[in-house]
Amino acid sequence: MSDIQYHFNEWVTGVFEDDPLPHEVNYLLFILDRKGKYYNLEFSGHERVDTLINYSGFYYPQEAQGFMCKEFLSLQLSPNSIFDYVKQLLFNYLNLPQAQFLSKIAIGLCFRYKNAHFLSQP
Repeated sequence: MSDIQYHFNEWVTGVFEDDPLPHEVNYLLFILDRKGKYYNLEFSGHERVDTLINYSGFYYPQEAQGFMCKEFLSLQLSPNSIFDYVKQLLFNYLNLPQAQFLSKIAIGLCFRYKNAHFLSQP
């Protein structure tokens, strides 16, 4: 497992340990945002699935507002490549036993202010 994957798994699991998902959350959206030459990754939860959701939802813990991993922040990838990279991080995480609590949650990934791309749905 790469260092980035390990830190990603720890980040997502840690957010949920500190701030469990409210029962109203049916959809989790991961958002990529470019800040200069760096990418920021955050996530939020929403009550309903909508392809136009591209803003922070009502479930938005402070720890979910940024994936602070220096290896991730130093990646020099094109927008298409970073999208595919994060998609793979998500798929790898969702296959872990500790991610089973997300099995009934729809997962999306998008660039900020772009339409959401759905990775999995219940």
